[in-house]
Amino acid sequence: MALDNLATTLRDDEAVYIDMQELARSRISVRDLPTERLMLSDEAVEKKQAEIAQKQQKQEALQEEALRATIRKELADAFKATSQAKKNLDGADATVFNAVMAAIEKGLDPDVIKRFAQEPPAATVQQPPVAGLGAGQGVAAG
Repeated sequence: MALDNLATTLRDDEAVYIDMQELARSRISVRDLPTERLMLSDEAVEKKQAEIAQKQQKQEALQEEALRATIRKELADAFKATSQAKKNLDGADATVFNAVMAAIEKGLDPDVIKRFAQEPPAATVQQPPVAGLGAGQGVAAG
């Protein structure tokens, strides 16, 4: 039972110090079971380990391909969004151009349009008068 307890409580960092084949052989032999019939040959173990490694490589390859597909999709979505943004900006530029041309055709001075494009007028917000206070009066800070 001590061998079974060791096998179940053995941590991965401890397992590197243990001959796992010998541990398995000992666990079988303490039960008076025929180790020569139950234990695989070294060649069979190597073949089994190679199959496991191959399956792991295939799984890793599938995961890598799935990741690549996700990245391709994200890049395609980003390109699509960028293209749509460019199209929207091009449409906005055309709208502004058409508005400016219509304004010029109706007699608006091109210099006014140019000044507006360079420095848009600041928005002015009118504050409502405060009851009981005259113009220019404020509340004294105390």
